[in-house]
Amino acid sequence: MKKDIKTFLKNIEIIPIDKKHWNVFNINHIKPIKDEQEKIREVIINEVGNLSGVYIYKDKSSKVLYVGKGNPLRNRLYMHYRASFEPVSGDTKDKRWHRFWSVHKGKLTIYWKNIKNETEQKIIELMLEYILSPKFIKFK
Repeated sequence: MKKDIKTFLKNIEIIPIDKKHWNVFNINHIKPIKDEQEKIREVIINEVGNLSGVYIYKDKSSKVLYVGKGNPLRNRLYMHYRASFEPVSGDTKDKRWHRFWSVHKGKLTIYWKNIKNETEQKIIELMLEYILSPKFIKFK
């Protein structure tokens, strides 16, 4: 089954996860000083605008940390950034996002694709989680 999913994702140009097939930018996930937090928010808005879609976080060694979807993307990406230094609304009772992102700090690479249809976003997100096994899935 995994092979079939990989073939499907390759046919619709979702994989490979690279600069040819995805939009890419970096964010330094660290506790901001002074007005840096607003600058990061502006970077995210400049990169993704008001678009919706799927995204993948990779660390400096290119390991997949997280696969997600967002409507719009900018809100989800900014929330993950904030979760690296403070608890965020919508997090679980055990503050799983905050605990995860506070461990995975530093320069992270974000790959993203504009996908308008929310059902398609969810299907692609689940397929990517299945074949990429992001660290967040196993994080407790």
